[in-house]
Amino acid sequence: MEITKEQMNLVQAQMQGIGLVTAYYNRFGDDALQVSKSYFSQAGKMLGQNHESSLNIVGSDANAVAAAINAFITQAAGTPGACKVEGDKVVCDNEGFCPVMEAVKMVNAPWDKIDLNYAWPMFEGVATAINPNAKMEVPESRHRGDKRCCHVFIVPK
Repeated sequence: MEITKEQMNLVQAQMQGIGLVTAYYNRFGDDALQVSKSYFSQAGKMLGQNHESSLNIVGSDANAVAAAINAFITQAAGTPGACKVEGDKVVCDNEGFCPVMEAVKMVNAPWDKIDLNYAWPMFEGVATAINPNAKMEVPESRHRGDKRCCHVFIVPK
């Protein structure tokens, strides 16, 4: 898949963080990943709070979480977020462009480590900014060889 100039800009924005996490991991091992995971979780929470404020999101139900996550996806991936609310769950499927996946390939980073300690904590952080008890599950992930990525946020009432 060839990416557009706009997508390349989004990929380049990811490359700095991914490159830094990879360099720290190569030098300091798993301790660096724990620091990264905590940092990017907090960064996600801040982004979620920004979306909550700018979009005037009220409440903490699955619809509110979906609104923040969709705004985050739009900002990070340049595509409209397509997460769907299914009861107390927010389901986000992606078979297409992912700036993290493309950046990982370009800098030859360990994709599983980047997903688990950079991308996923930030994604979950956005959700927990809206509902601190939201939990993310990832039943499908391209870094595991699946055809798509599927993130499911369980949002308690």
